[in-house]
Amino acid sequence: MSSISEEHVRKIAQLARLKLTDELLSAHAPHLRKIFGYFAQLDELETGDVEPMSHPTDRQNAIREDEVSDSIPLEEALKNSAKSDGQFFLVPRILEKG
Repeated sequence: MSSISEEHVRKIAQLARLKLTDELLSAHAPHLRKIFGYFAQLDELETGDVEPMSHPTDRQNAIREDEVSDSIPLEEALKNSAKSDGQFFLVPRILEKG
């Protein structure tokens, strides 16, 4: 995908919920072309003999074990909420239909 247009940048910015000026859209198109060029180079590598991994090192999870415990009361959970209806947190809609 070496031909990233300003329209591509506009769409990516929209998906990331960024408002970019026309000047910034023009400035970012070459940067994205370069980034996608690097991805194209990686696609050329032979990886058939490479074992898939979920992490590049052999780290072990340092997080404690899950333990079942009682939840805090609903009123306690909602008391610091900016808005609630007494049962749920009320937040602004961020997803549009479509």
